[in-house]
Amino acid sequence: MVHIVTDPPSETGGAAQQLLRLQNDFHARLAVETMHYLRGLQSALGPAAPGTVLVPRRGATLRATAEPGTQVRLHVEVANAQAVHCVVSPALSPLVAASGVTWFAAANVDPPYLLIAPGETEAAALDIAVPAALPTGDYRGVLLMHGAPDGVPVTIRVASTPAKKAVATKRPAKASAAVRKTPGTARKATARRPGGTTS
Repeated sequence: MVHIVTDPPSETGGAAQQLLRLQNDFHARLAVETMHYLRGLQSALGPAAPGTVLVPRRGATLRATAEPGTQVRLHVEVANAQAVHCVVSPALSPLVAASGVTWFAAANVDPPYLLIAPGETEAAALDIAVPAALPTGDYRGVLLMHGAPDGVPVTIRVASTPAKKAVATKRPAKASAAVRKTPGTARKATARRPGGTTS
């Protein structure tokens, strides 16, 4: 009987493979974080050219309701009516309430870019973190569609859940029979039953 045993992997090769895997993971993570950073700049700046006027499409508004300290998700679908492929990059503009409070929302867009073929429709989701210290109110902004001519109005209502009122329960009064004793005599407390009889 013959046993054939392969040579054990060299320690140098295993360490090199692990180093290569760590470098690939690092570059992938760096690309994701860089994309998130650029996304934040893009949503904060919006159209940078002075005098730019953005007219959102009427009749299509993204609405959501959330509580402070929670997270809300918005869904949007983009259709390509052009004859060529187009790249659309959704980004959320700052949200402003009627009181003047401006909310620079931290929005994570998934996917960050949409490559849409002619006549096709692609969907994207926006995860928005609502700060716990954000005052309640209706915050309005625009979902900027870089690569598409129109934006989509966004309205997020931030409302806190009303606290449940404590129901006051009354404890039943304890019936106490007082017996007063006088020298030489004792009075007995009697309970009168319905019907006029006594026990």
